[in-house]
Amino acid sequence: PQTHLLSRSLVGRIIDEALDVLSTLGVYVESVDARRVFLDGGSTEGATDRIRISRQQVESALGIVPREFALWDVPGVRSFRVGAEEIHFDPGSAALRIFDHTQQAERAARTPDLVDFHCLTERLEHFHFQSTGLTSSDVPAEVADCYRMYIAFQHCAKPIVTGTFTVAGFRPMLDMLVLLRGGASE
Repeated sequence: PQTHLLSRSLVGRIIDEALDVLSTLGVYVESVDARRVFLDGGSTEGATDRIRISRQQVESALGIVPREFALWDVPGVRSFRVGAEEIHFDPGSAALRIFDHTQQAERAARTPDLVDFHCLTERLEHFHFQSTGLTSSDVPAEVADCYRMYIAFQHCAKPIVTGTFTVAGFRPMLDMLVLLRGGASE
């Protein structure tokens, strides 16, 4: 069964307005390398490090990506179909602070918080995916991207929804995934 919360016309309007924002205001892109990729692909420069992406570019990109794909769990045993009207939940991403119930106050997350987060996610049956939703404040910022992924691998077997906060964080995270899976072809 499907639930539709928005009418088709409202969905179309939302998409049109989003595409208008991308083409007029653009998105902030800090990395020189990432800016080059966008510009080489036909995007234009806007004000204050913004890249404007045309409707045609977005539609062209959407036209070449698969409509669905499999996302595998950490040990490579179970997969989930993403796309084709499938719905999956994860605990969210990038919480900047947590609420410490013992202290009754907000604070930056630390390694034990990441461990608890992933252990809890592992046990929540309706969350098919985990995320690297917390960044540990007790490790150097230069390794924070990799560290949060490492902790996720250690404490939860569900597929990981993640990203990097830095350009430099991408390659080590990709290398970890390749190593975990047993090779790039896997």
